[in-house]
Amino acid sequence: SLVEGKEPCSYTFNYRSVVGFGTASVLSDPAEKRKGMDCIIRHYARGVASYPDDALKRTAVVRIEVSSITGRQAGY
Repeated sequence: SLVEGKEPCSYTFNYRSVVGFGTASVLSDPAEKRKGMDCIIRHYARGVASYPDDALKRTAVVRIEVSSITGRQAGY
């Protein structure tokens, strides 16, 4: 969010950021895709989800093997 300053050049922002590096791979095995989807559903929704085979075939799931990650924040 914007933090107003007393002068035009003294404005700043409160922020949080994350930068990560890694290797991405597209999953093709249905069991691995379901496992990845389960991780996403547990994080963003409640309950257990089911994935019909035809829907899973049309869904791309990407696994990212993180090699490094950093975070910064200001104003919080």
